[in-house]
Amino acid sequence: MRRSHALALALTACAPHLAPADGGEPAQRPVTLRGHVRRSVTGEPITGALVFIECDCLERPREVITTARPYEFTDLPPGSYTVLMLHEFAVRRSFTAAPGDRWYIGFDVPPAGPPRP
Repeated sequence: MRRSHALALALTACAPHLAPADGGEPAQRPVTLRGHVRRSVTGEPITGALVFIECDCLERPREVITTARPYEFTDLPPGSYTVLMLHEFAVRRSFTAAPGDRWYIGFDVPPAGPPRP
């Protein structure tokens, strides 16, 4: 088998989700968002932080409470997202995802300041 034919077969076998569904438009490829919430000084993961994602493309916001592992949202539709992390304070980030995009958004939390009187 010639090299170009072998490459074409390998690419076709690895990407069946790119084939049109029912002879129509190409299937929508879901978006994935992963990230971390950790201490900026030590790099330790923060457990118990709340991460929300919002998009007009979702029926309702999704949320996850962080563990020692990275947080993850899968099977998201393409769209413009807002990510909100709540732990000691709130941090908001935004991104726009195209079909099949894989995003990574990390939050590095600085040390808490002195207590307020």
